[in-house]
Amino acid sequence: MIRIQQLYKSYGREVVFDNYNLNIEDNKITCIMGPSGCGKSTLLNILAGLIQYKGSVTGLPDRISYVFQQHNLLPNKTLLDNVKFVAPDYTDAEALMELLGLREFMHKYPSQVSGGQRQRAAIARGIAYEPDLLLMDEPFSSVDHNLKLQMLQDLRRIIKDKQITCIVVTHDKEDAEIFADKIEVMEEGKGKK
Repeated sequence: MIRIQQLYKSYGREVVFDNYNLNIEDNKITCIMGPSGCGKSTLLNILAGLIQYKGSVTGLPDRISYVFQQHNLLPNKTLLDNVKFVAPDYTDAEALMELLGLREFMHKYPSQVSGGQRQRAAIARGIAYEPDLLLMDEPFSSVDHNLKLQMLQDLRRIIKDKQITCIVVTHDKEDAEIFADKIEVMEEGKGKK
């Protein structure tokens, strides 16, 4: 279990978290919802070790994968090669991309596909790394609604089968209800005294 205790984080005078506490269960999908600016992405960045904070975060595994809001794909590699770049020994890359609706696009470069297709490739890359903890920041926002419903179910099954602990930030309540085992709602100022 990941335990966040007495978390404090500020950006100058703007206090984002003050004495914030949260437990994340192992092998579960936790969706974090809330308005813009309430600290959702900051929390993921803290868990990924990208920013400093005060307080205690325990139980983090060694293998963490992060799917950012921006896909961050390498422009000189095909979608499939982007996945294989972080996970050269992962044998199911093509099957994973097919499951995410990318079969006919896997040999194209990021500049040749839509934002939603790039985002799905970033999700495939995150899973192919075979993390113990998968962090995803608004990963479904640019994915077509009809494709997204099936993708959420397929992705949930993959994550559960691989026993990955997953934390997802989303604004979409329907996504959270389909995808999550637990929904944590953060309100602006929730982590403050």
